[in-house]
Amino acid sequence: FDGYVITPTNDCYNPDNPDFLKNQTEWEWEAMHRASAIVFSMDRSDAHPGVTTLVEFGMYCDNPNVFVFMPDENTRSPNKYVRIHSDKRDIPVFNTLEDTLAAVVSKLNEGGRKWFTSDLHFSQERTMTFSKRPFKTTKDMDLAIISNINKRVSINDDLYILGDFGESADYLKGLNFKNCHFITGNYERDKLPEVLKDIKKIDNVTVYDNDECKIEVGGFKCSLRHEPISGNKLEKGEYALYGHIHGRQLVKRIGLDVGIDAHNYCPVSEEDIAFFLNAIEKGFYDNQVFDQD
Repeated sequence: FDGYVITPTNDCYNPDNPDFLKNQTEWEWEAMHRASAIVFSMDRSDAHPGVTTLVEFGMYCDNPNVFVFMPDENTRSPNKYVRIHSDKRDIPVFNTLEDTLAAVVSKLNEGGRKWFTSDLHFSQERTMTFSKRPFKTTKDMDLAIISNINKRVSINDDLYILGDFGESADYLKGLNFKNCHFITGNYERDKLPEVLKDIKKIDNVTVYDNDECKIEVGGFKCSLRHEPISGNKLEKGEYALYGHIHGRQLVKRIGLDVGIDAHNYCPVSEEDIAFFLNAIEKGFYDNQVFDQD
């Protein structure tokens, strides 16, 4: 492993503070959302039953990049329960901590994939309300989006963001990618130009206007834009990847909405985009799906 091992310290750790447990829980919750991978250690004993670990496993077991360390000799009933749910979800379970961490490092070193997303709208309560996003606060929304990106996109992947990023470029510094390709949205053009200026200052980020970024995705020629109907006319055989409409129509004849509202607040993989574009090209969707161009 060519890198650093960091032991994080919670600055609010103070058992004498009446709000200690709340602060500690909030700190751990936020850290696990920001993490690229979560390892659950089930090396439990009567003295250390790991009740909170069991609760957290239940909260995160449906996420990608979850790993479990569980010694074979530890046959406590909670471990059996975790093993059953791990098997159901294909969560890898390892017998030694060394094997567990080696698997995590190997997974996080994978890369070379393309991921697409749009309309993150970090910290924007207006979007959370009008798009009916199922979060109690904008912080809950922001951390859910960060978690969904970082547990899928590796530090060796390319991330394409098709505009309307949010209130601050600082969120981009906490997301995984090797290269980020950013297409300006109407918020960056009209409402928050200062955010776009800050995005341009971040390493390994390239900024484009509508249709300036043309790439091949899963064998399909694609033009990336923020609004589905703006920009240059598509070339023959070319599809648009777009955002802006917040999931109101997932597919059009011209292409696919990659915004997070249409994809359970997750980025879209190159493989999934190829699946949808193949369905459009082969005519698997009828006119009732394409209710408008």
